Amino acid sequence: SYVGTGSGSCSITFPGHPILVIVMGGHHTWFCAIQGAPEIYLRTDAVGCGVSAVTWTENTLTWAENASGGEYYANGQGGVYHVMALLEVD
Repeated sequence: SYVGTGSGSCSITFPGHPILVIVMGGHHTWFCAIQGAPEIYLRTDAVGCGVSAVTWTENTLTWAENASGGEYYANGQGGVYHVMALLEVD
């Protein structure tokens, strides 16, 4: 899990190579990221709220701030976000 900062991009580093990442938390915000996809589609309160560009680097997923603001790209100030990842088997 991680705590949102309210601004800027977000990164999560995993102990292995992630192939699927699901993040949920904050104000009913969630997204699913699939390895190699260039964007994530975020939802909050059952409404689509934005698209963020993602970068996959080794064991790290990074996503950019979008025009909707922190809460709407899984980085709301003080929000707690839970993360689940499927990692590639060596």
